[in-house]
Amino acid sequence: MTRKQTYFDAALDWDTQRRDDLERRAARSTAVAWACAVLCGVSVLSVSILLPLKQFVPAVIRVDNATGAYDVQAPGELAHVGLARDQKILLSDVARYVLAREGFTRGEAEANYRTAYLMSCGPVRAEWENFFNPQTNAQSPVKTMSATDSERAEILNVTFLPTDRDDLRVAQVRFDKTVSRGVAAPVRTRYIATLTVQYDAGNIPGQIKDLHVNAFGFCALNYRRDQEGAAQVLASSGTSGTPRDAVVEPVASVRPAGPR
Repeated sequence: MTRKQTYFDAALDWDTQRRDDLERRAARSTAVAWACAVLCGVSVLSVSILLPLKQFVPAVIRVDNATGAYDVQAPGELAHVGLARDQKILLSDVARYVLAREGFTRGEAEANYRTAYLMSCGPVRAEWENFFNPQTNAQSPVKTMSATDSERAEILNVTFLPTDRDDLRVAQVRFDKTVSRGVAAPVRTRYIATLTVQYDAGNIPGQIKDLHVNAFGFCALNYRRDQEGAAQVLASSGTSGTPRDAVVEPVASVRPAGPR
């Protein structure tokens, strides 16, 4: 073999080794890139799964200067868009029932009575009918309240307690009730209403005119109202404004008559 042939053979061998080395490096780089991509994907997926478990919910603690009573208002804690449709319906029905049962004005009396009546069941319905009927109850608001008197409820929050039955729900509703009688200053009292409810197809109204009131058969099986804190006289600071803008003075406990 000549020196020239030996030189070309050595050059060809070097070129082959160089090419093989570059191919091995490219293969290693590709493998490392794929491994990094897979690791990055797994990391993003794991963080995405954990995101719903980590959230910051701002809360506002309101304290009544007169009584010291407080409540915690956490936006989105009790009613938010993420709730399932059935939960929204339940929460709405519970709030409507309490507002209808606790509120009274001459203009709203008939509508509130029918709403509470149609959304009650059994003894609760009979109790409500006997309380509201002026012919059987001398303390019925229809008899005791004038055209200018009013009882207005404002829902503060609604929570649900655990039960051992899937078809029953126990709700607790905290609300403020403002009672106005004649020229006397309005009196505001905070209550907690506890009620057991279920949905019963037998409680769906049979008449079209009442169907919109209780289309899903909401049924209140019991209802209890407990006073929370002392009642307050709302002495208005001017000729206009709402009770929330008024000067609050604590008074003795006031409990309206009747099975509310």
